[in-house]
This record gives sequence, C-alpha cells and structure tokens, in this order.
Amino acid sequence: MGKKKILQGLPLFILVIIVIYTIVTGIIMKKFFTWNIYIGSISIIICLVLYFTRYRWFKYLFLIILLVGSFNILHFTFNEVTFSFSLAFFKYININTFDIQLLSFSILSLFTIINRKKIIRLFKSFL
Repeated sequence: MGKKKILQGLPLFILVIIVIYTIVTGIIMKKFFTWNIYIGSISIIICLVLYFTRYRWFKYLFLIILLVGSFNILHFTFNEVTFSFSLAFFKYININTFDIQLLSFSILSLFTIINRKKIIRLFKSFL
C-alpha cells in the first residue's frame, strides 16, 4: 500500500476509531443505539471493506456517507454537535437551515482537502 493511498484513507481510519469507541462505550454503559448510529456504523464497516477490496468504489461511497452524515442523518457518536442558521424578519417570517453535524462536516472537509484534485476532475467531467 502506497503512502498516497494511506493518506487518502486517513478520514476513514479516524471514523473507524470513533465508531469502535462509540460501540464499546455503548455496550459498557448500556446506552440505547438509535437507527442513525446503526446505519452509520454499518456504512463505515462497508467502506472499510471497500477500501481494501474496491478502492475506487470506496471513495464515492465514503463521500456520499460523509455528505449524508453532514446533514445530520447518519450518526457516528452518541453526542452530536450540530449547528444551523436562521433568519427572522418581523417576528413572523423565520427561515431555518438544516442542521449540519460538525464531526461529519470536519471529516468531509479533510477528505475534500486530501482528494481535491480528483474532486475537481469529477466536477469538470460533469460540466
């Protein structure tokens, strides 16, 4: 395995460590696992398998998982830190944005920085 492939897998390995910690903590402290955590954990395990078997598919699936996680649909930990923006006009009109999960968004940012050349090529191919 080359250094470039290991560097590109760094965000995945960070999430694998976080998911393992979440599962062990949940079992020890007898916490309730929500469907968001189940699906998030299973998707990271699938990505880990794809990383070693079908690397090209891994990149696309991992990008989709991080995007879905950033919109607070998938969870990788019990405690989720989210932020959103809202605008209010004259107390009657409230415009709220969707919640953005900070953990997934920061790992998505790291993944994007590491794979920026490939992502730019992907966007150029669609344009």
